[in-house]
Amino acid sequence: MHGVGKPVHALVAVSSGLLRRMSHDEVEAVISHEITHIANGDMVTMALMQGVVNTFVYFFASIIGHVVDRVIFQNERGQGMGYFIAQMLAQMALGILATLLVMWFSRYREFKADTGGASLAGRGKMIAALQALQRVFDWPCLQEPFNRLSMNLGLDWFCKATLYKKIIGY
Repeated sequence: MHGVGKPVHALVAVSSGLLRRMSHDEVEAVISHEITHIANGDMVTMALMQGVVNTFVYFFASIIGHVVDRVIFQNERGQGMGYFIAQMLAQMALGILATLLVMWFSRYREFKADTGGASLAGRGKMIAALQALQRVFDWPCLQEPFNRLSMNLGLDWFCKATLYKKIIGY
């Protein structure tokens, strides 16, 4: 399930597997979730955020490379090997931090889409849809060391439904 486009010319694609495995109410909630993504402009927002974050990563990695090259390696002529090594390492470290920031913001957008989907389709339908996704994909909740990463990537639907219940006070 994925919604793309500007609100005026948007499309929501629904797989036949989703239609077979979910009830009408659950499908309605999932489509409402996707419509909320479109209405909020989440695809453009995430693309812009990723671009801005990548720009900052490169900018600050270049500054770090320059400082390391001049101060530590005391290179006075052009960009030496210290610059390139420090910049590469800084890009990796800052890139990981940037990815965590983008993942957090993505998770935030998912919860906003859940809230919008719940207001369009109904709270009970949204929770039922999230629980149906948990049943279909049978992802364990909080059982492995990567649970927080999987939650940030949107893979653990049961955990998402539990958190959603806390957010809306169900």
